[in-house]
Amino acid sequence: MSDLFSLSPSAVARLEHLCSVEKKCLYLRIRVESGGCAGFQYLFSLEKEYNPHVSQENDVVFYQGQGRVVIDKESLVFLKGACLEYREDMMEASFYITNPQQTLACGCGTSFSVF
Repeated sequence: MSDLFSLSPSAVARLEHLCSVEKKCLYLRIRVESGGCAGFQYLFSLEKEYNPHVSQENDVVFYQGQGRVVIDKESLVFLKGACLEYREDMMEASFYITNPQQTLACGCGTSFSVF
């Protein structure tokens, strides 16, 4: 587990499930961009073609079990100490971020402020 960023057991289990369904390793890319109703927003995308053996100077890859998360260095500044979680209930199933730097959050769960 990293002090920079971590994956919860529920997030690792979901990523492992997605890999088993696709029959190949997937990478979850997390980016932070300006926007949303609170100033910044988390963006998630699954990458099937990411090659960790090719130099990606701007990327940091976090591994836990078969869980693989890619975060660019600019976004990692806003995610230091954060944890990727996964929840599934009757209303939704989604990845979300628990971020200790977050000072304000929107009800949508993807928009936040760090000021």
